[in-house]
Amino acid sequence: MIKSHFSKFIHCFRYYFLICMRNRSQLFWCLAFPILLSTLFYFAFGNLTSSENFKAIPTAIVIQDSVPSDSANAFRKVIDSLSSSSDPFLTPFYASETDAQKMLQDNTVSGILCLQSDCSIQLRVSSVGDTLQQSILNTFAEEYNMQEAVITKTAMSQPDKIAAVLKLSDQNPDYIAYVNHTGSMDESLSYFYNLIAMFCL
Repeated sequence: MIKSHFSKFIHCFRYYFLICMRNRSQLFWCLAFPILLSTLFYFAFGNLTSSENFKAIPTAIVIQDSVPSDSANAFRKVIDSLSSSSDPFLTPFYASETDAQKMLQDNTVSGILCLQSDCSIQLRVSSVGDTLQQSILNTFAEEYNMQEAVITKTAMSQPDKIAAVLKLSDQNPDYIAYVNHTGSMDESLSYFYNLIAMFCL
């Protein structure tokens, strides 16, 4: 029973394929058009995911001469930890204020993080830089200054609690849940799946 139905399907498919091969307009819509459209999809949507990948932010790092050595070393450790991980946040360029300003004007860096004499950092950006990267740097600078102010105030008023404050500052909550996913996360694949469905219809 199944064998007879399968042979009928092969018979119908064979003659329908021959009919399509002799009809030029139908041949174009069934073969040439999907190939042409998929090629256009590839060039239009092929780099959507790669363009959204996060890249380390090039940043000039300036440490003023009046900054205490222990504060400067602590700041360097923070910057080095952010730039030496497997997924770096920054690409630091340690420079003087003059060189850093020149790099900012040449658009070599997205911003300047300057460690000042009061141990806070000041962010300097240009009007022609990447606004998204500048916003990320601004968020980092605000968080650093807030934590530095809390640690300094605690060390001056309640030095016995400084260890607890340092331990608490290292515990950054993670609001992202990581889930193992074996499939592709490329959203442009849906366009190609729709094209295959249209071709099948």
